[in-house]
Amino acid sequence: MTRLAALLLCVLLAWPARAAEITPSDVYTQALRIKAEMDLLADHLQIRGDKPAEPVRLLLQPRHAWQKTGLILLKINLFRGKLGLPRLTVGDVEPVLNLEPAMNYEQTQRILAEIFIIKRRLGIEAASALPPPATDKTPQDVFNLFNAISFQWDVLNRHEVDAVAIYAEVRRIHADIDALLRPARVQDGAHPPAKEPATTLEETLRASFDLMAEVQRLQRMAGIPVVDFTPFRKAAGVLPSDVLNMVGMVLAELQPLKARLGLNHAITPATTFQEEANLADVRQFLGYAMHKLKLVRTL
Repeated sequence: MTRLAALLLCVLLAWPARAAEITPSDVYTQALRIKAEMDLLADHLQIRGDKPAEPVRLLLQPRHAWQKTGLILLKINLFRGKLGLPRLTVGDVEPVLNLEPAMNYEQTQRILAEIFIIKRRLGIEAASALPPPATDKTPQDVFNLFNAISFQWDVLNRHEVDAVAIYAEVRRIHADIDALLRPARVQDGAHPPAKEPATTLEETLRASFDLMAEVQRLQRMAGIPVVDFTPFRKAAGVLPSDVLNMVGMVLAELQPLKARLGLNHAITPATTFQEEANLADVRQFLGYAMHKLKLVRTL
């Protein structure tokens, strides 16, 4: 090999490979595969029923779909528990200002892998047909399909998510807020509000919106565009999944804040369960998180 050829080879090897572009349509196609595989699980287990999810009409970002995939993996963990299988750690990603659709594509492959493992455990050999490639899909479309998938996991689990699962996610919010307080040089002098034993789901959902208002106050301070989550509000008929959804949106909105403050390695910790938690604990801990954020006056 000549010296010039050797030099060119070294340059080519050192040149960073360009990642293939992954679009929301690609993610949507994989989500359709997930839904088809879940139908096979339902048929095998003879679990009938449908829990339709009402599509939302608001401008969402890939980070919101990412949080929904995390909730799907959480529900898969609950399903594994029902089968007598060990639960797995549900992790997260380093905070970034703008999450790429490719990250959600990766999540679909993790979800599919978990479903294939469950199918193997159950002796299901059938495979779903590959869906045709989707086109012209938006992050909002992806979120709505993930939301429908999340609701169908409730059907497979034969019950709605409970306060234990919601409380586990709220604890992750606290970890993120504690990470934010350090660079803001804020000493945590906040106190949790009094626990209200007769707490309702409606009150808990309102508490999640109160917390979101504080997160968005800091987002405006940091120059981060805020999202209008009004379509997620409900005055009555609130389900546990509505509260869990808003808790997930709070987690999603904390990520660009962490990234803006340079906390790129402050990954949200994995979900851990505290089995005795109830709805009053959830509401109290949401209020506590809000009190912590109120301490932040400058960024």
